[in-house]
Amino acid sequence: MRLCLIKNVRMKSEENAGLLARYIELMSGDPKIKAIHMAIIMAIFHIAIETSCFRTVQISRRQVMGISHIKSIATYHRYLKELVLTGYLKYEPSYHPKIGSKAVLCL
Repeated sequence: MRLCLIKNVRMKSEENAGLLARYIELMSGDPKIKAIHMAIIMAIFHIAIETSCFRTVQISRRQVMGISHIKSIATYHRYLKELVLTGYLKYEPSYHPKIGSKAVLCL
C-alpha cells in the first residue's frame, strides 16, 4: 500500500527533486509501468510544482495531455485508470467544464 502525499505547503526545489526522484525510482521498478504512465505522472508533478500544491492537485485533461504529449483521449483515460488501479494516483473526476479534476500522487 502506498502513502499519498500530504504536503500542501510550498516546497523547496530540493524537496521537489527528491520527491520526484523517489517517485521515478518506485515506478521504474514496476514492470507494469510504461512510458505513457510516466509522462502522465510527470505532467501532474509539473502542475503540482507550478501551483505549489502537493496534497490535492487540480488538473484538467487538456492540460495533462498537452504537457505529456498524449494525443488520444482514449489513451489518456486508459493509462490514467491504470495508474489509479495500481495505486500510484488517486483521482476524482470533476465533470464540470470549468473546475479541474482532483488528483493525489501516492508513494
